[in-house]
Amino acid sequence: MPDMSRLVTQRDLMRIVSMGKPLARVIESGAYLIKPMLGISLVKPIVNNIVSPLVNRSIKTMGINLDIDLKREQDMIIPLATMAKLLINHYHTIYNSGKNGRHVAWVNMPTPVELHYAMDVIPCSTEVFAVLESITGMATRTFEGTESYGISRDGCSFDSHLSGAFQVNKLPPGGAFTSFMAPGCDSQGKAFEVGSKITGVPMHCVNTPFRYNDEDGIEYFKEELMGLIGFLENLTGKEMDYEYLDLVIRRSNDAISYYRKLFDLRAAKPVPIDALFGGIIPYLPVCDFLGDIQGSTRLLKGLCVATQKRINKGVGVVDDDALRIHWCQFPPFHDIKLFSDMEKNGAAVVFEEPAMMWWELAKGKDPIDALANKYLACVYNGNTEKRVQKNLEAAKKYKADAAIIFMQWGCRQSSANAAALKDAFNEAGMPALLLDGDCVDARNYASGQVRTRVEAFIEMLK
Repeated sequence: MPDMSRLVTQRDLMRIVSMGKPLARVIESGAYLIKPMLGISLVKPIVNNIVSPLVNRSIKTMGINLDIDLKREQDMIIPLATMAKLLINHYHTIYNSGKNGRHVAWVNMPTPVELHYAMDVIPCSTEVFAVLESITGMATRTFEGTESYGISRDGCSFDSHLSGAFQVNKLPPGGAFTSFMAPGCDSQGKAFEVGSKITGVPMHCVNTPFRYNDEDGIEYFKEELMGLIGFLENLTGKEMDYEYLDLVIRRSNDAISYYRKLFDLRAAKPVPIDALFGGIIPYLPVCDFLGDIQGSTRLLKGLCVATQKRINKGVGVVDDDALRIHWCQFPPFHDIKLFSDMEKNGAAVVFEEPAMMWWELAKGKDPIDALANKYLACVYNGNTEKRVQKNLEAAKKYKADAAIIFMQWGCRQSSANAAALKDAFNEAGMPALLLDGDCVDARNYASGQVRTRVEAFIEMLK
């Protein structure tokens, strides 16, 4: 197993995904064979005493701070294999786009990627790449590349990571950058400008109005989406097929419907699924659908089926009386073991606020109007009152006992109103904890301090 932190060029990464592509098919097929065997009594000791330690040792070698209990997570083996196949195939296509003639567009969240798929342009989320690097311990070298370019580490690491990824040659240039500029998150557009300058490929910026719920704001955003379509038409040399766009939107709605259903299932008691399989893994396909909307739908459906089986069997990751936590902002991806540690202390995360970035379905006969309303509904698009209201509604629906608000280093959009959000939770009778840290740059994160504060908070609530 290679030391993932030392893979610093796209040539290294391309070699990994090229070797992994045929292996991914074997893994997915093997999962369907292995899964029934886990219920056999003679097999269980082998899984618990031999297979699980080997898997977790491999995970640690890759730099991932995580323990997977295969005995507990046996229902998740098939979805996990499906996700591995999706990720490997997605990045294999991206790294080989220059050879296969496919158009690739780097996007940020939440970009209306349905437009890209309808134009046969593969959207690739720069935030997902940052998350994968952070989880595997590869991100630090990328951030050093960012700083060597003269960009401060005080900005949002999701965005600054992009500049470093191109500066140290981890990503191919692709064909375009399409930036979704949400109010208060101006670093996204700036990061894409730097990426465009480094690679020499064109960039298009979609501006999002602050007024998200009135007719003027919706009409303005529809014009912005038409501008993106024009840009993609120039990139590909063909016109938008609006009938095919309708089909793409229906497929996207199918995927999001299973995404929402998974969160509805997490409202059960005891909590049937942990934050890794309930929140972090589903985030990867909904952000850009990993190059395959229908494949992402199968993954999300598989997670729902596995979770429903646990509910039917009365199986939970914690006891019935465990504390239920509502998590605001993204988690520290370089320290996702934090969630399993919380479970050991009697608390489980049942909802993550970023889910509401892709939460809504695109409804209506006019596809542009439907997409405009869908993406303007993003929880971070608009004023503080909107964010507060959506979080309070979700906390009530998913039966949360308390909230943890993670304040991403350099994120003006979410950190600026974190105190107001905490006050709102308190006024609603729900204790809330503010945590400082960084979602993808481990250098801006104090693991020991975070754990001490989280443990004290849980102890206080018991």
